[in-house]
Amino acid sequence: MSLESSVIKQRKHTPIKETFSLRLLLLTTLIVCLMNAAVMLVVAHIYEGRIHQEYERRALAAIKVLADLLDGETIDSYLNHLEEDEGYRNIRKQMQILLEGFDLTYFYVLRVVEGGSVYVFDATKQDSSGLGDFYSWLDEWGEGHDAEYEALFAGGRIKPTISHSPVWGPLLTIYEPIPRADGSTAAYAGVDISVKNILEERNRVLVGIGLAIPFLILILSGIYYFAVTRLVVTPASMMAGDAFLDHLTGLPNRRFFDDHVKSIMKTLSRSASPLTLMMIDIDHFKHYNDTYGHTQGDLCLKEIAASLLEATGRSDDLVVRYGGEEFVAVLPNTNEDGAHHIAAKFLESVRSRVILHEGIGQTDYVTISIGSITGEVNLQQEASDYVRRADQMLYQSKRNGRNRATFDSLRQTAGGE
Repeated sequence: MSLESSVIKQRKHTPIKETFSLRLLLLTTLIVCLMNAAVMLVVAHIYEGRIHQEYERRALAAIKVLADLLDGETIDSYLNHLEEDEGYRNIRKQMQILLEGFDLTYFYVLRVVEGGSVYVFDATKQDSSGLGDFYSWLDEWGEGHDAEYEALFAGGRIKPTISHSPVWGPLLTIYEPIPRADGSTAAYAGVDISVKNILEERNRVLVGIGLAIPFLILILSGIYYFAVTRLVVTPASMMAGDAFLDHLTGLPNRRFFDDHVKSIMKTLSRSASPLTLMMIDIDHFKHYNDTYGHTQGDLCLKEIAASLLEATGRSDDLVVRYGGEEFVAVLPNTNEDGAHHIAAKFLESVRSRVILHEGIGQTDYVTISIGSITGEVNLQQEASDYVRRADQMLYQSKRNGRNRATFDSLRQTAGGE
């Protein structure tokens, strides 16, 4: 197993990027939602302010001009007689001028009666005469405006509101009382201003913001993610990986072995599964270095590491450079028969490399010796138990002539190859 498939898979620094990515995604989503909500509230407030400031100003200015034309007695007179004379028509004409001059939709004077209202004057974009026409609040607006109607009927003053007319769409409506000389209310001047355009503009802006802010946040998050993962997390991960890597052979090092073998044994102990650990040593390596030089010795170590990796066929198997010319193979779920089979593959894989080593008397090629220990893992065992016994078996292989494997178990002792 290479470092990429073992160190990266097992070390705690592996989930750093995944955890960081998930947290960044959640944080980004939260930021996007909060910023969208905040900006939309601000925009909606700005547009509402525009409506109430600009449109109310127009309406109140128009009503003030109308108040100079009318008084309560004049309204009583026209409504009582229901007659159109030159004075009436002149007032309606002035209202039409106000309608256009202040960009109003509907301008009218009405008197509230039980069940509705009676028009005294009106001026609309569509010319009409409303003298004496009965206006049913319920028929026109439907349910939900009882409070407004009751306020009018009681002679109160209504706060400017935005409502929806079946004819004109969304309207800002303002009512102002027109008093008689005795201070009583003769009628109400009503002004409706269409706010359809400004509301549509507001909606377009809100949609634009709703699309633009997430896009902008995602771009900034991408830049931030790239900067942090590449400049901070990745270098940190590489440094962590370097600490567990033997740079000469590309194998995990002893530090990684000490950390990783504990987790392997913990997993295997749950089901009392077998574990085989092999100590592997290059025969006469000091002589090899003295004869061929350290550069050639480094190349030899690389060749041996490659041959051991080549002989392991399972993703869970682990080969580690333990130190110097020593290697360790950790083989989970491998019983004694399996240990014999894999050790034979190790020996043959190294022999097949035919690495020249003259002057040692036994063979002219580099060989290895193996000490193997197999046991059913339980919680009472320590990794050091396996290492110590495997090292003893390696010593037996050396004493018995090298280029061989010697096997043992934590329950009984067996002979060598």
